[in-house]
Order: sequence, then C-alpha cells, then structure tokens
Amino acid sequence: MYILLNIKIWFDLFFCFSSKALTAINDKRHRDESKRKAQQAELANVKIRKEDVELIIQELELPRSKAEKTLRQHRGDVIATLKALVNA
Repeated sequence: MYILLNIKIWFDLFFCFSSKALTAINDKRHRDESKRKAQQAELANVKIRKEDVELIIQELELPRSKAEKTLRQHRGDVIATLKALVNA
C-alpha cells in the first residue's frame, strides 16, 4: 500500500510540474507570436520605393521578398540596407 501511495504522489507531482511547464511554454510561444505579428504589421506600414527594391535585387541578386523585407527593416533607407546586406 505504501509503495502504491508513493507512486501516486510521484505521478501527481510529475503531472503537476509537466502541466505547468507546458503552460509556460505555450504562454511564451503566444507572446512570441504576438510580438512577431506586431513587428510584421509595423514593417508593412513602412513605405519603400520600387526603384530601391529593383536596385537591391539587381546589384545583390537577391529575391524580391528578401530585398523588400530588409529595406523595410531599415525604414526605406537604401544605403543602410545595402550596407547591412553586404556585411551580412
């Protein structure tokens, strides 16, 4: 009886800690996802010039998505974007 009781206590403790750990992991995942979506929304509002995107694509032979994203991250500053991409 004592052994069964001990096993039950250990199982309950394990379940409790596992449940709390999973909850913490899920909470962090949700916070990270919310932060990522907010950053994407902020970047989507940055105005970039089509000519700047074309320049980056032609000079560095990058995909359009990479050129646009990096240009938005540098707030449309083509010089800063080129420096960042060359030094990356």
